[in-house]
Amino acid sequence: MKMKNLTQILGLEEGSFTVKDNYLYLPLMYDSDVVPNDDVRTIRGKPYARSINLLSIVENYEQLVPRDYSAVKKEVLEEVVGRPVEEVAVRDGIKETLFQILPRFVKINKGIERKKPTNDEIMDFVETKYKIPEEYYKRAGGGLRTQEDLAARIAEQRIDTLSTIYSVDVNQWFARAVRAHILNQAKQDVTKAFAAKTEQERQNVRYNAFLLYMNDQRNFEIDDFGFTFNDGYLFVYKRLPEYVLKDFDGELYLFPGCRVGGYFHNPNEPKVVERGYKHPFVSGGSSFDRVCTGVVHVEGRNNLDKTIDAIEKGTVALLYGYFNKYFFDSGAHGMRDLRGNLNGSYTGVNFRDYRITRDHPKLKSGAVQITNDALVKA
Repeated sequence: MKMKNLTQILGLEEGSFTVKDNYLYLPLMYDSDVVPNDDVRTIRGKPYARSINLLSIVENYEQLVPRDYSAVKKEVLEEVVGRPVEEVAVRDGIKETLFQILPRFVKINKGIERKKPTNDEIMDFVETKYKIPEEYYKRAGGGLRTQEDLAARIAEQRIDTLSTIYSVDVNQWFARAVRAHILNQAKQDVTKAFAAKTEQERQNVRYNAFLLYMNDQRNFEIDDFGFTFNDGYLFVYKRLPEYVLKDFDGELYLFPGCRVGGYFHNPNEPKVVERGYKHPFVSGGSSFDRVCTGVVHVEGRNNLDKTIDAIEKGTVALLYGYFNKYFFDSGAHGMRDLRGNLNGSYTGVNFRDYRITRDHPKLKSGAVQITNDALVKA
């Protein structure tokens, strides 16, 4: 802040005084013979008489200008201890994805008790796979790290002896002297503030470094949950393993795994990441194709809730949604040979290459499950 300077406090005009050894000298208005020689200085033929010790103004600054003092003290403590580490800015959706959506689909706490994980626990979990490079901690902010740093900062604050005739120098000296005096008087406060800030800073710097690193990731995945970017838009997904669907003739079809989710900024419908993914409810041959959920729409109060709902509804549609005989007979959603009348355009898509028998090794070993087995009565 811009503190009130010495000349303002004393009502002095520039060039109307001089200083020696921290004492203020003012023009002598009466016979110099009545003033001790040691208290008089002659400058350019004019006598100046010694007045007050400027250190007394420094030491009593709190009483002289209480409002300024409080603001200056706060500023000095921040300068020496270091200002709080502010949260870094990252792309929209990154924080929500990592700290709110991820725990919905990945078990962070491996114990029996199911509880909401803390940010530290989530970062611990992610860092088992993604090691945050040191450069991100440097970018994350933070001031002092050790008691030695603090001692060095305090040592920099000292009151020099002043001997000048220039008011601008007097004011600069006064500002430095007030800050040094405040620091010397508040060493205990500084030490306490430093201890508290060091712990908080550790947490904030780690959090910032984590966010900065994740913000730089084009693709991220851990325990089958992840995000990627498509045309600059954040897409959040859950990876599904291979699964088997049964049709109403009792035929079985082994589907490859896929990533299903939604765009964080526009999660109005679930989509599949993989290009050309074949499924009765996937509507095309490109990547990020929509998953048909019928009359069941994505719901939620905000993008966070809607993204979670898109992942859940997309998963349900792919694994369990094929249970109505209408789908089996429909050109749009059937799995009979040459079915695949998608969006009114006959494509010739069929699922013959997915067909398996009940003695398929993956089915017999339990590696894959018939996800709609209980829903379809062949």
